[in-house]
Amino acid sequence: MLEKRIKDVLDKYGLKYDEKRIKNIRNIIGYFKNISYDVLENIILENYTIGESYFFRDKKLWNVLRKYFLKKENWNILSLGCSRGERFIHYLFC
Repeated sequence: MLEKRIKDVLDKYGLKYDEKRIKNIRNIIGYFKNISYDVLENIILENYTIGESYFFRDKKLWNVLRKYFLKKENWNILSLGCSRGERFIHYLFC
């Protein structure tokens, strides 16, 4: 039953089964008797995603990148895993 619920959440978000992460999720869930689907989903997402955003707040890094990127006229930039990819351009050129 639990394995099916875990697989359902992974399938919902297109996540791959990772034994190390699933083991960690099972350990967390082991502390609870009954767990709702929403709580299970949150636990899985917390173990599969990275919540770091310090990269975007590092002013020194952006100054270095700005100088580097301004040396060339045309760039193809892909900003992945970011809820607002346009900020990448904003920091570089504004």
